[in-house]
Amino acid sequence: MLAPGGYFYVAAPFFARYHAYPVDCSRWSARGLANLLVEAGFDASQIRSDQWGNLAAARRDCARRWAKHLADDDLTNDPDFPVVAWALARKMG
Repeated sequence: MLAPGGYFYVAAPFFARYHAYPVDCSRWSARGLANLLVEAGFDASQIRSDQWGNLAAARRDCARRWAKHLADDDLTNDPDFPVVAWALARKMG
């Protein structure tokens, strides 16, 4: 149902410190989402995926104080603490 040239975006929570080695696709890691999109028919060269995380933001969200200091938060990505995995794929025509 996606028009040729259209984009498909997917994001999934990834709030776990343990990762199976060498591949972890069970918690929808960036690589797992990319693999899923290839299996769905997207060209691998048209897929971009990554993860984003920030321990301070995750702690704040878990403590339910998210609205209190939102403007002051440092949202710098911490690759050692992925909170969300995402993928963007373009359908070629």
